Amino acid sequence: MSIKRVVPSSPRGAGRNRMAPPAIYVILLVIIIIHFSHKLMAKRVSADCRKYPSKKKCTLTVSGSMAEVFPVALYHACKSHGHKNTPAFRKDLKKFIK
Repeated sequence: MSIKRVVPSSPRGAGRNRMAPPAIYVILLVIIIIHFSHKLMAKRVSADCRKYPSKKKCTLTVSGSMAEVFPVALYHACKSHGHKNTPAFRKDLKKFIK
């Protein structure tokens, strides 16, 4: 006497290849990644000396994240333009960097 195994049939998808996700899930994943990518990446800012004309006619532009640009812009402003490294100047410099 042999025992047969009875497997209920599924209404849809019986025998389908389950490796590839449906296209809608891939599209939704791409939309979610694009939507939240700005939170994962640092905001790009720049400091451009051409926006504030000086006697030196400086044309230096620095861009990157705020953490990268601020120290470089502070050093440049103090060494090249003669500004003093004070808390008030740092506050003004942060407003200048956009």
